[in-house]
Amino acid sequence: MKFLHVSDLHIGKRIHEFSLLEDQRLILQQILELADHHEVQGLLISGDIYDKLQPSGEAVELFDTFLTEIRRRNLLCCAVSGNHDAAERIAYGSRIMADSNIHLSPLYDGKLKTVSAEDEYGELQIHLMPFLKPMQVRPFHPEVEPHDYQAAIAKVLEQHPLKENTRHILLAHQFVAGGSTTPERSESETQMLGGVDQIDVGLFSTFDYVALGHLHKPQKISRDTIRYSGSPLAYSFSEANQPKTVPLLHFKSKGDLEIELLPLKPKHAMRSIQGSLAELLSPEFIAGQQTDDYLQVTLTDLAVIDAMAKLRGTYPNVMRLEFLQDTQMRDQQGALEPVLFESPYELFRSFYMQQQQRSLSEASDSILRRFLQAQEEVEI
Repeated sequence: MKFLHVSDLHIGKRIHEFSLLEDQRLILQQILELADHHEVQGLLISGDIYDKLQPSGEAVELFDTFLTEIRRRNLLCCAVSGNHDAAERIAYGSRIMADSNIHLSPLYDGKLKTVSAEDEYGELQIHLMPFLKPMQVRPFHPEVEPHDYQAAIAKVLEQHPLKENTRHILLAHQFVAGGSTTPERSESETQMLGGVDQIDVGLFSTFDYVALGHLHKPQKISRDTIRYSGSPLAYSFSEANQPKTVPLLHFKSKGDLEIELLPLKPKHAMRSIQGSLAELLSPEFIAGQQTDDYLQVTLTDLAVIDAMAKLRGTYPNVMRLEFLQDTQMRDQQGALEPVLFESPYELFRSFYMQQQQRSLSEASDSILRRFLQAQEEVEI
């Protein structure tokens, strides 16, 4: 059987004031065209379908259109909710949709949903694990501590034995790391308190393929068959140089899996340019530019009146504008800036050190941890 693995669609996302809905419509169409061209039998969607817990009507309509096209092609589709999704929204209507071979993760009730498929090599099982916090697992396993993601996911999998001599795929939306290697993250992602959301890749050793979502850079974790598909579009300028791909999975007999990364082409590339206003608006420079790209512009001028309007006369999709001397001044003054991917815990510790020139005491550190953990539990 052949599958495409996608995740982190973030349908309805806006960057600054720019809606990416049309970019997402095009990229979803590309995914469908890849499914047609490679004659796949199924699509795996590993969470963060929407960008917000309460997506716009336009975002819901776009995903509905996508699922309709999947159904029209008679493809098997399995999807789980991510941390940006409202799990109950994704679960709504899931039993009815299952009749159309579209399987959405239900609300977690102590067990995982399993979908079975058959081909000439026998049975293949797909296991749907939505994004889970320890507090969602504790009602079924009270021994799990409120902040212990590792123990929570271990308990979930322990209660879900796998059928022997069968191929198994797990869909999951968690922060999975392998040994001493830290996965690469982008500035459009957030890290939880002190990295407590990290899960060791060893928990997934019994699966033939683990279709991960959550991180936006396509990457494998520990082995080729445990993989983040990455987001299909760049959602921050830290992702500007990342090639976006879709893993094509060709399952044969157990232990025989071929993976090919298929490239995606965005409607608008995301990139950065730098120079004086005169340089960036010169005919020679413009001639080598794709002027409708999403741009981060750094001007080397000391000051320019109405710089954004002047730039957008040529580059309509300038998303961010800054002046070089402002960034240099911040560096020279040592102003506190959020370090990429820092958690609220780490940011507060850095702020306290800057202000007090000393570290938090053990007692203060404990109070801070308890406070942030309580906030995280309230969000569930």
